[in-house]
Amino acid sequence: ASCVFPAQKLDVVKAAGTVQVVNNKTFNVPYTVKVKNTGTVSVPNIQLTEDLKRTFATGTPTITLQTAPAASGSALTLNSSFNGTTDTRLLMGTDSFPVAGLSVITFTVQLVYSDVASVPTGIQNNTVYATSSSVTSNPGYSFVGATNNVPLPPANLLAGDLSTNSETLPASANADTPIPTPITLPTVSDPNVLLVKRITAINGNRTSNPNDSTPLNGVEDDPTINDTNTNWPLPTTGTPAISTFLTGAVDGGKVKPGDTIEYTIYFLNTGSGNANNVRICDRMTGEQKFLSGSTIQLQKNGDTPTALTSSAGDDRATFYSSSSDPAITNCNFTGTPTIDNGAIVVDVTGASNPVWTTLLGSTGPGTTDTYGFVRFTTKVNP
Repeated sequence: ASCVFPAQKLDVVKAAGTVQVVNNKTFNVPYTVKVKNTGTVSVPNIQLTEDLKRTFATGTPTITLQTAPAASGSALTLNSSFNGTTDTRLLMGTDSFPVAGLSVITFTVQLVYSDVASVPTGIQNNTVYATSSSVTSNPGYSFVGATNNVPLPPANLLAGDLSTNSETLPASANADTPIPTPITLPTVSDPNVLLVKRITAINGNRTSNPNDSTPLNGVEDDPTINDTNTNWPLPTTGTPAISTFLTGAVDGGKVKPGDTIEYTIYFLNTGSGNANNVRICDRMTGEQKFLSGSTIQLQKNGDTPTALTSSAGDDRATFYSSSSDPAITNCNFTGTPTIDNGAIVVDVTGASNPVWTTLLGSTGPGTTDTYGFVRFTTKVNP
């Protein structure tokens, strides 16, 4: 008599999602791993080895899990101690994987580099090693050698596979070729916040100045500022092309004592790096004062503006009766005005009302959370 033991087979593939830029030194890399029993018998003590420190050796970043592994499909016991560096076992290594069993595991790696110069510009490859073993609590692959570059399979190996860069498992067992999953970190420039200021209403009229019919609802080019940047939201109009988001007049026309003037300060982060702690400050000119009792509006992404009060301490906007008030910080005002009618200070980024913790870097026209405006009203002095 003789016994025939059917071959155990495993297949594993891995794909990387879009790298998310946190700032010019910090990146989140999402991964998806799919593993399947493509043999004819159950696979004992399945393990997936994921050594992130080998993948991200260049630049020696701090490697952590921004999102912990989560599994769906056929039940596999995740290793809660997995961190990809000191513990490279994605699984506990004790599960029996049934025939045709399929499991999908997702997680996100966060890379934090010490400085911008350390951020690598080349491709960084990652491979997952799938194994089964007759040894309970299969430890998976280990890596030996002077630079930990020699993969060593676990003892009593029964089946194994190296991952292929794909979202799709092969049509038949072990029919694909192992190919590492590459990622390249985006080149991130420093944040660069542009400001464009326009007059958008006189005496509440946003169409035209009631004193002399100067249009207030058009789009104008001010050659002294960068209102033609291509990352302002679409559509554009005119030559040079200017975003229709930048409505208002550079010169609002004639005004008289008692008139109200609405100003809108449009902002856009044109850099690819995120801008944090963004504050907009604006001094009142000597000929006008902040309109008492009026709100300060903050808009993000073209949404309905949020009305903020001018009082200190209750939200993200404040009117100070003197631009020299010691409570004003990080506004970089220069000089002392002859007539000091105060200043508005608005924290564009904040944790509430509206939630906008960072001004993201631009990736193209109108990138979400890169642009908006601050709006306030003044009154012409008698």
